[in-house]
Amino acid sequence: YLHYLPARWHGNSGAVTTTTTGMTFGTYAEFPLITSGLLYCEFTGSLSAALTTNFVIDCGLFRRGTSTAYAPTDGVYFRINASGIVGVINYNGSETATSVFSFTHTIGKKYQFIIAISEREVQFWIDNVLYAALDTPVGQGVPYMSTTLPFSVRHAHTGTTGAAIQFILNDYGVSIAGG
Repeated sequence: YLHYLPARWHGNSGAVTTTTTGMTFGTYAEFPLITSGLLYCEFTGSLSAALTTNFVIDCGLFRRGTSTAYAPTDGVYFRINASGIVGVINYNGSETATSVFSFTHTIGKKYQFIIAISEREVQFWIDNVLYAALDTPVGQGVPYMSTTLPFSVRHAHTGTTGAAIQFILNDYGVSIAGG
């Protein structure tokens, strides 16, 4: 591992439902995508409730926006919202997303999320099941613009939510293979 942290982070720990609120967390450490190698971002987390309206949670390797709602500006990550879970490649603000995964979470259950990144493809895994793979968009060369990225989490409300929902991050790790 380049970086591993057994941590407990509660997104929306105050159970807020109001609009235009958000919070973010991220590492100071940054992780490179090395040619001919794979970069892995792994974390364990759970949701405290059923999916509801007007919320978004992003977790993975990305640059966080500087003001509420802290929208990612570059990177690769899982996105959770009222529609479900998707994988996202973000190249300098231009997002390419997978279809919604055929995955339904159990409230409070801890799931292992893995993003496997190479120059040509990004894979999104949950509990050792590959849910989607995105090819690097034509003309980009790499999935994201930055040469390094921090591990980041964002929880934001785009409107008044239908209910309080929390994302509980238990640990994360970032590692490099090959190269």
